[in-house]
Amino acid sequence: GAGIEGLIRPNTRLIYMESPGTHTFEMQDVPAIAAVARRHGVVTMIDNTYATPINFQPLKHGVDVVVHSATKYICGHSDVLMSTVTCNEKTWKQVRAVCKMTGQYASAQSVYLGLRGLHTLKVRLDAVGAHTRKVVDWLLKREEVKKVIWPAYEKDPGYPIYKRDFAGPIGLFAFQFQGYFTDVQINRFMDSLKLFGLGYSWGGFESLILRSYGKRTVGDPKIMRTMIRVYIGLEDPQDMINDLDQAMTKMRDA
Repeated sequence: GAGIEGLIRPNTRLIYMESPGTHTFEMQDVPAIAAVARRHGVVTMIDNTYATPINFQPLKHGVDVVVHSATKYICGHSDVLMSTVTCNEKTWKQVRAVCKMTGQYASAQSVYLGLRGLHTLKVRLDAVGAHTRKVVDWLLKREEVKKVIWPAYEKDPGYPIYKRDFAGPIGLFAFQFQGYFTDVQINRFMDSLKLFGLGYSWGGFESLILRSYGKRTVGDPKIMRTMIRVYIGLEDPQDMINDLDQAMTKMRDA
């Protein structure tokens, strides 16, 4: 949160946030960061795709610029590529000028599909949140699972900030397998899934799963090897639990 003040330099112009983080879901104290930035005349920007405007409204917490991948929750049907940018009075003229200069505008068809998605956004989020809770509760009981990372879960380290700032749960989370599982076994788990799609662009109606790759610059550098990112969609959550169950059985036998 406010500790970011020690990182601000004379040439700092922008602080970019994404809360929670996209793979490891750490929560940031957005109001505290925004307050520090204002004192130093630094613009703040946040990717708010995870929460949507329904569950978190950054402008009300002091952020200057908010971006969303509307491709995900807002459009909601995995059939359009679009993003949005929302600005406060201080920044909107500058952002609008850059958009005009670079031609960054959405097509009429994309806007139509985005408006279509907005009509069902609240009911989809409510359903996804309830479905995700059931899947998370099941995973927490599995001996194969070392840790579930979901800020909406009461025992998650980010929960106090999530409860304070966010209005409801979201369907994207991660879990870690126990460290004794090999790469071969984890890949067997992924290959054995029948109902989950493999993909990055979550937020639609269908459940997706992804094995996390890459290296962390902070914290435990080994956390990514056994981490699985999951998006729960609108399917019957028991079907998705059954799919995870049979895949874990095949993983153990690999």
